[in-house]
Amino acid sequence: MLDKRYQVFVISSGLDLQHERVALFQALMNIGFFPWGLEQRTPQSNAIARRQIEECDYVILLLGAEYGELSVAGVSYMHLEYIYAVAKQKPVIVFIDLKSATAEQLSCDIQNYRKIQDFIVQLKHENAHVIYFKDVKDLEQLVRFNMMKMLEYFPSEGWVRPKREQQLQDEIQRLKTELLQAKTEIGIVRYSKSHQQDPLLASKNLWNTCFTFEYKMHAYLDGNFKEIYSKRQIEFSELLVLLSETFIRPASEEHFAQTINHFLNETALSDAREQIPRAHAVSRAQINLNDLQVLKQQFQSIGWIVPIAKDDRQRVLWKIAENGLIALQYCQETSKVSNQINQK
Repeated sequence: MLDKRYQVFVISSGLDLQHERVALFQALMNIGFFPWGLEQRTPQSNAIARRQIEECDYVILLLGAEYGELSVAGVSYMHLEYIYAVAKQKPVIVFIDLKSATAEQLSCDIQNYRKIQDFIVQLKHENAHVIYFKDVKDLEQLVRFNMMKMLEYFPSEGWVRPKREQQLQDEIQRLKTELLQAKTEIGIVRYSKSHQQDPLLASKNLWNTCFTFEYKMHAYLDGNFKEIYSKRQIEFSELLVLLSETFIRPASEEHFAQTINHFLNETALSDAREQIPRAHAVSRAQINLNDLQVLKQQFQSIGWIVPIAKDDRQRVLWKIAENGLIALQYCQETSKVSNQINQK
């Protein structure tokens, strides 16, 4: 049993896998998770689902043979909840019923079959944690094993029992001590920087290298759009310049994706035309979440943009660090010199 409790939002169609859903909830509660989800969907319940997704630690998608009730946009509420969870960068794990996912089970409704198959393709492309189960017992075992892995891969604060108040006080005191030590070390590092080593040397191997990532977008042709996938290579120095405008002041983690996606929306048309030569516009560009996570880790490890605190909604706030400002200044000076040379 876990010392902490974690809130899990469970997404399903609400139309099938009733026994599996009950078993999933029971398995989660047995290992210390609080499961939550909606079975009946309406436009009004969509707002409730979004609020619960924002507050949860993890998201589970339980997928069977049903695509689910459709919203006015023609997309199921189940699909919309998944899209919102991805947009909020929630760790998502997908469990798919192996029997229900076969063509024999789905072929009775060809439209439902096509939608569910397209959804599965999207899930496999966007999510590394897609798992098939054979029956209820198999699902229970997979949930217990993989949720422990999710805690390891995507640590979350969760909920702490009130009886551990003294332990919390001890933890707070320990963190205060570490903070004091960190401030002392920062002073030493600043002295070393001014007397011995240029901090740019620590990031020189990363500076001119390219970061390769996948992203998806809507490409428009003759009034219709098609969702396509593409790859982009951008130098880390260019990414630093791009993100520095956002993180010059503390900003929540979701601004990484928002800033890059906005940049892609403005520049992705040439990528789209490699696949659709007559495309005239693009929209809804979205960087692959796994690649985004790697990018954030790189920026944090090199000390360019780092987490500094949490806001009143317990969201992690990031800000450009001293090393990032030094690197940014170096980039601007290098660009200025290059322009002067070109003018001559």
